[in-house]
Amino acid sequence: MKKPEKLKPFFKDYLWGGRKLITEYNKDASYKMVAESWELSAHSEGESIIGDVKLSEFILKYPEVLGTNCQGQDLPILIKLIDANQNLSVQVHPGDSYAKSKGYKNGKTEMWLVLENEKDAYIYLGFNQIIDEKGLLQSIDDGSIVQVLNKIRVKKGDVFFVEPGTVHAICRGVVIIEVQQSSNLTYRLYDYDRVDQYGFRRELHIKDAIEVLNFNVHTKESIKQLPINKNARYESNLLVDCDYFKVYKYSVNSSVIINITEKSFLSILIIEGTTNLTYQELVTEYKKGDTIFVPAQNSEIQISGYCEFVLVCL
Repeated sequence: MKKPEKLKPFFKDYLWGGRKLITEYNKDASYKMVAESWELSAHSEGESIIGDVKLSEFILKYPEVLGTNCQGQDLPILIKLIDANQNLSVQVHPGDSYAKSKGYKNGKTEMWLVLENEKDAYIYLGFNQIIDEKGLLQSIDDGSIVQVLNKIRVKKGDVFFVEPGTVHAICRGVVIIEVQQSSNLTYRLYDYDRVDQYGFRRELHIKDAIEVLNFNVHTKESIKQLPINKNARYESNLLVDCDYFKVYKYSVNSSVIINITEKSFLSILIIEGTTNLTYQELVTEYKKGDTIFVPAQNSEIQISGYCEFVLVCL
């Protein structure tokens, strides 16, 4: 199985979600509101579908599609679209060591690319002042925790790298693409005293969060994007290169040829426009919001038309 395939995502209807993934990213979801669209996922809490099977089943049958950079037969990353119609909880993710000590396969390193923003939209990322455990617990208890968090105004195109241990919250009015390790391990510190549709508050995980938190002040702004290739046909930018994934953004004016190798599969998410993807003699049209899985192999694809896309590999 070598040809590129469109993935069918798994949807999450968390209480803070909105309508933009349906109305603007062409998601065929049965939910009234969609918070997250798990575009590339073999995670047990929400799997993408490739053809007519779960992605994990496809990988089990054709393990070579992941490429030689992948250790084992599990897909190590997860890619989401997130529509924050309300603020997400103030939270933190553990690193690999702590996660494994709790019986999980890995922690959660992630990156964000802002796709859309409403006026004055912002995120919280790290602390804006020196604070200790006692002070943090007091701020959680009295609801003032957001006053000690680093508030960053965001705009379309901003990129943030969120290391394990960094307190953070995506806030209302943004749509982002999130690339992360394949984990749903989240420790909530604060959730604005909200209740779900049944009148219950969501669980907090204060003890675990304190165990993994980095209390250092964090003032980092958006990562600067430097073009690695720019010509009349397209521009490409390397957004993040870490131990777990590489993320590129392409803006195409006419066409670009992408080399595929046996080292890694490619995940391509169209974030603007429409495109024709050519693989050997096969030409397929894709639109905004589509995610394409390209198996590892020694070959190439051509992407034509005016579009923007995010490419992820190992």
